[in-house]
Amino acid sequence: MNGLSYRKTYPLKGRWSVEFTLGGDSIHVEWSPRMPSGELGRMLLPRYREARNDFLKSLDIKTLVIEL
Repeated sequence: MNGLSYRKTYPLKGRWSVEFTLGGDSIHVEWSPRMPSGELGRMLLPRYREARNDFLKSLDIKTLVIEL
């Protein structure tokens, strides 16, 4: 991402973490070590949602989240 950005990293469980970055007019999400799938993804989903909601609240702007 170019220019100024705001980023925050959240540990989820074990070696898993997720980083949210606001740059310009978009939010980028980066998983570490990679985006989980299957049962592990379902297990981490509640922690991911908590992290996402905390990041959005930290922006102090009104937001709407639509999950597909």
